[in-house]
Amino acid sequence: MKVAVDPRLSIWYIGFTDAVNHNFWFTRFLKPGFKHCYAFSYDAGSDAWVYFDPAYNSTTLRAFNQAQMEQFFTLVRGRDLVLCVKIKRDHMFRSRLMQTCASQLANLVGINLWWASPYRLNCALRKIGAQVSFLSDQSRRESDGKCSK
Repeated sequence: MKVAVDPRLSIWYIGFTDAVNHNFWFTRFLKPGFKHCYAFSYDAGSDAWVYFDPAYNSTTLRAFNQAQMEQFFTLVRGRDLVLCVKIKRDHMFRSRLMQTCASQLANLVGINLWWASPYRLNCALRKIGAQVSFLSDQSRRESDGKCSK
């Protein structure tokens, strides 16, 4: 399986958050700050932002203009850790069974993770050079930047 993202969307922002719409029995075992993840990218050709949120009870895929995204940026700035990631064009060997928000975003940017949690996705993205974006405050940059081996 190949990464099936439009090549014009080669940069994605992956956000990690505790703001979830549903708590599972395993939520208490997830690392604080990494209960859920979502993604967004800018499409210069259409002058629109693409937002992708694979949540428990629905998958949201929307296009936003700059003014709408500024409202979103205000909401997540300083609250969530947001990484800036270049997609990889490697072949994927990932099953579509047991998909989580993290496994769907791993597929989106071309990362092979056997068991994907938001924190493990964060660490995998950092290993390929993802940078903390302008939306994350300094304390999140420093405390969440150290992934255990």
